[in-house]
Amino acid sequence: MADDELRRFTEDVGSPPGRYGGYRGRLLVVCLVQGGAQHFIDTRLGVSPDHHIEVCQVTIDKKGYVVTNEGRVISGLKDIDICLFFRHDPVVPIPVRNHCLKSVYATLSPELGERKFDFMKKGVQESVALGANNATGIMRHYIASTAHGRNFLAKKSIVGLGPSSVFAKPLWVTHRWTEGRLPAQDTRRRD
Repeated sequence: MADDELRRFTEDVGSPPGRYGGYRGRLLVVCLVQGGAQHFIDTRLGVSPDHHIEVCQVTIDKKGYVVTNEGRVISGLKDIDICLFFRHDPVVPIPVRNHCLKSVYATLSPELGERKFDFMKKGVQESVALGANNATGIMRHYIASTAHGRNFLAKKSIVGLGPSSVFAKPLWVTHRWTEGRLPAQDTRRRD
């Protein structure tokens, strides 16, 4: 589906159609982000965290999150968010508003049923991509050096989908905890 969205974005989108055609050769990494990535990480044991977040009880109640006996907050799978990260093109920038969002629905399996897939696109500034020789490095630099990375993406885990060298690999791991259960050695962040 991500390959189909890359084709659609680079061939059909924009005015004139194909406005973003140059981005096909600028693709850096494709990632599962937000709740889908967090669910992927939450269902695996022994994955070491890069980051911890404290989730307040009001948010847990409002969102219907599950809390384990250890105090980990598990959000479950709702929709599936995929972000395509490209090397920024200053001549044809990707609009910040809505990240060129495209939503599609697909049935995954009888157990998961139909799910909404949101495909977002982000241009990564050259200064962020420089010095990173792989997808993990690019994502870590992006999180550390952009407001979008620090204030939004870092709150949940990120899992690689492409290139094949990062498929199903955690690129950023966030563990989410109930109030008062955040490991003591970590800086407190609230969600």
